[in-house]
Amino acid sequence: MLPCFLDDEDGPVGRPSESPLAPITEQRIQVAFLPEPRRVAEMRRMTATTLDCAGLVDPGVVDVVQLLVSELVTNAVRHGKGGLVGFCLRYDAADEVRIEVDDHSTGRPVVRHPGPDSESGRGMLLVKTLALAWGRTGSCTWCTVPVR
Repeated sequence: MLPCFLDDEDGPVGRPSESPLAPITEQRIQVAFLPEPRRVAEMRRMTATTLDCAGLVDPGVVDVVQLLVSELVTNAVRHGKGGLVGFCLRYDAADEVRIEVDDHSTGRPVVRHPGPDSESGRGMLLVKTLALAWGRTGSCTWCTVPVR
């Protein structure tokens, strides 16, 4: 398991995820970044680390969350407007993982049904298929994935 670093009122605290302390029931990360293609992989890795540190060990759920992060961040990098992309991941151990990506655009994501030879256009179809729920609030596209 990866070492985990949590914040308390005195600053960052290192704690290996296998420590005997009580399990984390809620976790949240929020970052803003320039819309660069390399950020997709970075957000995917940050997501995996965050979920591992929080104790989410179901590889199927983690894989789905990472895929949806990739799709939403890729859309924001390609189609967003503005200087920064906002990313938020919320984990509630009793319920769900919520992914939010704010691309500062006024456009709405479109679920396409590309042909079998199309090289792109499947992102929002994957989100619609794999997420429990998804939508758009202002310029923020979000989706949820159940953890149980």
